[in-house]
Amino acid sequence: MKHTELKTAPLNAFKTLRAPILCGQNLNDVKNLERSILEFGLMSPVIVSVAGKDLVVIDGKKRLAAIKRLSFAGTLPRSLVNIPYILTAEAKQMDFRAASVFSGRDLYQAVMELKASGNAIEKIAERLYLDRRSVNETISLSRLSTRLRQAYFAKTISFEQALAFTALPDKAAQDALLIRLGPFAKPHDILETIREDKKQAEIRAEEKCENNVFSLPLLENSYTDYAHISSKVAA
Repeated sequence: MKHTELKTAPLNAFKTLRAPILCGQNLNDVKNLERSILEFGLMSPVIVSVAGKDLVVIDGKKRLAAIKRLSFAGTLPRSLVNIPYILTAEAKQMDFRAASVFSGRDLYQAVMELKASGNAIEKIAERLYLDRRSVNETISLSRLSTRLRQAYFAKTISFEQALAFTALPDKAAQDALLIRLGPFAKPHDILETIREDKKQAEIRAEEKCENNVFSLPLLENSYTDYAHISSKVAA
């Protein structure tokens, strides 16, 4: 996925061809976004196209409406004096992590805090303006070792690499694999190495089991002798 630096512009630079009518469910959605922005900040930039000097909002009209309401109320966070945005052409080449206003660490902490408070996946997705898959993938980072999670937060490894390492349950083994493959290993190579290591471990376990099997010597006429003894006991 393509990663790019987010551009920003003042609130009055954005235009909407058809602003959302703020009543009913639309108003509830915008109020929820206001609370989310106040608590966590703006999670995702708005997506725009350029029309002359204006930035026309294609995706993010409710986010922009929430920002305007916060600005009018005088409660808009200082971090949103300039609003982050992405051009439509760039947005098509980016996933939510590349387009996220939050850093990997902040996104992870926000998701995990909401989860620890008992929020369901759907509620977390709603609060942070993410899809369910994004929330589930972010939660899966909790299966990483501390070293690997810090490597992701520091952008030493990508989100896709971090997800690949979660396929290995043992955290010490994750660290050893990172040292072995280095920070530039592709996610596919990480997964293939994990599968191959598991296969080799299973083969070694089978060989060890076979080597530990021993046979009792079969004495000549043993069956006949046993039958003879049994008949005497019976008599």
